[in-house]
This record gives sequence, structure tokens and C-alpha cells, in this order.
Amino acid sequence: TLIRILAAPSANLFAVGDDDQLIYSWRSAEVQNLLDGFINSYEGATTYALGTNYRCAKEIVRTGQRLIEHNRVRYPKAIEPAANAPTGDLELVAGDSLADLGEELVRFVQWQKGANIRLDEIAVLARTNTQLLAAALALDKAGLPRTQLDGVKLYSTPVGKRLIAYLDTCLRAPLFLGATHLSEIVNRPNRFVTNND
Repeated sequence: TLIRILAAPSANLFAVGDDDQLIYSWRSAEVQNLLDGFINSYEGATTYALGTNYRCAKEIVRTGQRLIEHNRVRYPKAIEPAANAPTGDLELVAGDSLADLGEELVRFVQWQKGANIRLDEIAVLARTNTQLLAAALALDKAGLPRTQLDGVKLYSTPVGKRLIAYLDTCLRAPLFLGATHLSEIVNRPNRFVTNND
């Protein structure tokens, strides 16, 4: 493989991986490549487990540790918060859908606002952009201000404009069919319609 060639002739190689955060499994990544494959391919390789989390509050690290201990395929390791980390608060909120979670987020933000917490001190973190989109829609619906997703207004992106055009056309046709919206959707998916047609 390419890595073997680059590491030759002395197999001088340094690799970093996190068996608890294998987020590319949807791309057919296998955690076994990290756990067994590397060690078997490079005899004498030494593994160092990094066990201190310097980024999160103590309660978040400890809760995360309890959760990932259930992973069956992983290196056993203890992950601890940094000694000077704040204690932190953690509340688990579950919902049946992203819309439910969006409603919970709105309730939380309104509660924080009522407790005189400035809105610019509240951050919403999510694992995927889809989750952030649901959060943004819920906050917009509630009239709560927020920053733009990726610096772009939600419906000003090409996909957002197309979505609005489809919805507007479906809801208003046949009474109103705007040329702007029609031009946005007539060829999506590609129907090979041109200006000459």
C-alpha cells in the first residue's frame, strides 16, 4: 500500500486515530483497521491512549465515558476531564423527531432568556448539518434570533431557493404560477428543457 511505501524502509510511521469516534463508517471505514489492522501490519508498533479531555466540562466527559463504554469494538481506556475543567451541567433531552428536539431547543432558549441569559451566550452544537437545519427552522418559527448557518441564510442557497419554488408552485398553482419560480424548478431534475422549448 501507499503508506507502506512511504514508511519504508524502516517502517517509520506515526498514526493518530480515535476508535470511539469512527464517524466515517458510512464511507465503509472499519474500526477493525484501526484496532487490529495497524498493529498487525506494523509489528512492534506502540499504542498510546490519550485519556485526558481538555475541551469539555467534567460532567460532559464523564457522561460521554459512560456512554462509549458500551461500544463493543474499542480499546479499553479511561477518559477523564482535565483537573481544572469546570463541573458543567448536562441535561439529556430526547425526542421522537428533529422537530421535537427543535421545540425543546426553543423552550430551553426561552427559559434561558427569561433567566436573563444573553442570547449571544447560547450556542447550539450538533453532530450533523441536518440537525442544525432543524434547530434553525425551530428558532426561526419561534422568532428567536440566531446566527446564519455557514454564513448563508437558509433559503438563499440554490437548494433553498429551489425548495421554496417547489413549495410555492405546489401551494399556489394553478391560481398563481410565477415565472421566476417556474424557471427555478422546470429543469430540476433535468428534463432537458431549454429556452427554445
